[in-house]
Amino acid sequence: MLWLLLTGCVDDAAIADEMERGLSTANEAVIASLAAAEVFRWAGLPPTTTLRHADGCGCPCREAPAGAEGTLLLLDYAELGCFPDSDLLPFPLRGHIELTLDGDQADAALQEMLLDRRIDIQGDARATELTPTTAFLHTTLTIGPMATTTAISVAHDDDSVWFEGVVTTSSGRATLDGVRIPLSDVFGPCPVPSEGRIVVDGADDDVIVRPVGDQQVEADHRDRVSDRVGWCAYAPTFW
Repeated sequence: MLWLLLTGCVDDAAIADEMERGLSTANEAVIASLAAAEVFRWAGLPPTTTLRHADGCGCPCREAPAGAEGTLLLLDYAELGCFPDSDLLPFPLRGHIELTLDGDQADAALQEMLLDRRIDIQGDARATELTPTTAFLHTTLTIGPMATTTAISVAHDDDSVWFEGVVTTSSGRATLDGVRIPLSDVFGPCPVPSEGRIVVDGADDDVIVRPVGDQQVEADHRDRVSDRVGWCAYAPTFW
């Protein structure tokens, strides 16, 4: 049970339970955001090959088919899986993504996407307001056993990724507010936010989750503040 810094109320156990649900939902929202960001990470960038299934062309290989005139980009992850060059996902990924491009918009068709040889990623995804480093993502993805929807903006810099917007998972609805994930912290037990906050909708009041350093977070709910806890203790079991 999560410990509360403010105690003495008969509702403390219920508040702690709601905080723990909030922490789990926030964790799921981060994973859903990273998966959605990977789908469109390469949409604004040039191809790396003119031959599908080529070798040495990156993870994924990016091909613009002859005659497509910039309207189609084929992404191929290695047949046995490869670690994405984006550093957005910590496991080898295999499968294919077909991006249909129209100005600053792209629609994605996912084919046989498999993360870590055990986590299926499938569903529908669209990006708008595309640039080489930013986009707004509208996705309905199933990641392993987890159903998700996202309506989020994403921004990439040299060593991190930033998210703003709303993510819904089977555990609840979360709003990401200035959430930064250092790419170095994607690898490990789970991806860990270093800045911002995640607000999880509650039945009576929201749960606000904030990183506090050293891969720890705290949660606020109904004028109570949790003790600091390890973020990855609340990662979904399939991760």
